[in-house]
Amino acid sequence: GYKVCSLDVSDVYLAKDQRNAGHAIVVYKEASREFHRLTTLERNTYFSELSKVANVIMKVSEAKTVDYVSFGLEDSNFQFHVIPKCENQNGLDAVYFDTSKEVLLDEEDLIQRILKIKKALNK
Repeated sequence: GYKVCSLDVSDVYLAKDQRNAGHAIVVYKEASREFHRLTTLERNTYFSELSKVANVIMKVSEAKTVDYVSFGLEDSNFQFHVIPKCENQNGLDAVYFDTSKEVLLDEEDLIQRILKIKKALNK
């Protein structure tokens, strides 16, 4: 993805595939951490940031709702994808990780989308 900003415990990225406009990824900064091993404070801080990002993504994409997809990769940080669901895009039941239908933005559209998210996050 493309880095949007850093928060206290997470980094926010815009997914390369923008089939669902605003699809973002909130990545826990500390590498090789298992979600279930976080302290209560770490977990609460991360979910507070995830919630803030989700609210912004819903606002800027005008989504009805968002889906959350989590990955914990063995050699990486855990992450949640925040995938906006808009009826006018791919329907509310779209499959998100079908790479044959990727939508890649040109540089100008990418920059504009990142700036819109950063502004809404006050970053």
